[in-house]
Amino acid sequence: MAIWIVAHDAGGSEVLAAWIATQPYLAITHYILEGPAVSIFKRRNLLQTNSNRNHLSSIKAADHIYTTTSWQTDLEKIALKLSNEKKARSHTFLDHWCNYRKRFMLDGIEYFPDELILADEYAFEIAKREIPEVKHRLIPNAYFEEIKNDIVRIKSLTSELRSGHKILYACEAILESETPEIPLENSVEYHSLIKYLETIRGIFINKPVTIRLRKHPAETQRKIDALINLVANDYSGFTFEISCSNSLAQDLAWCDELVGMNSMALAVGAISKIKTTSCIDSSRIKFTLPFDSIIII
Repeated sequence: MAIWIVAHDAGGSEVLAAWIATQPYLAITHYILEGPAVSIFKRRNLLQTNSNRNHLSSIKAADHIYTTTSWQTDLEKIALKLSNEKKARSHTFLDHWCNYRKRFMLDGIEYFPDELILADEYAFEIAKREIPEVKHRLIPNAYFEEIKNDIVRIKSLTSELRSGHKILYACEAILESETPEIPLENSVEYHSLIKYLETIRGIFINKPVTIRLRKHPAETQRKIDALINLVANDYSGFTFEISCSNSLAQDLAWCDELVGMNSMALAVGAISKIKTTSCIDSSRIKFTLPFDSIIII
């Protein structure tokens, strides 16, 4: 049986790769991965040989295709279009909680899989409501469970005395996905960060505060450096640093509080019982995470 994996974006790839790791009898025959998906699958030692997108034309040989969805590329959409033409059985893992139908639009036409796979009840209900014509399957979120367990393990191995207040700021690639032509200082990312810094400016007067910015996989290091340069002088009472870890769990184990905008990292923080705050500039971007424990400012 020929089983193909087609993926690009980070969020869906994390969920898909974690699920594959729980399926020891699932023999993958072909991988077509691009973008953040490549490093995610390599990290799990799942990727032996990766084909480029030119091999999508051979998808007619597949019996089953498992895909994610992406905003940066049409890779998965093309795979679904071809699988529909060749009658291969297709399954798509949906991450996040918004814009479900738009994820399947290619050249004005919707190409849906045979099955949508959801890894939490919120997403399951949203998908049933927004795309009722497709079969839905709810599975445990192996990625979320892994991170929760990793946080507990890392904390148990850490003996350092905690001093000051440690804030993990989860950055997001909104500028890249929607308005790449505008300056960083006019972006949602910048105004959301400023909104949060203004909120806490008078709270930690006699307590040192470290704010660690964690880069989204779709962002560049240059962008994060520029973001810190824009705020560091006006908020010199805070210490800013950039995460050097590939592990979200490691950063979450380090922090006292998680802050961000609308990314999956905030969902991970919420389910891991970490104080989680969204500071998204709601005048420009709607907050869509369905977790009541997330504080919205």
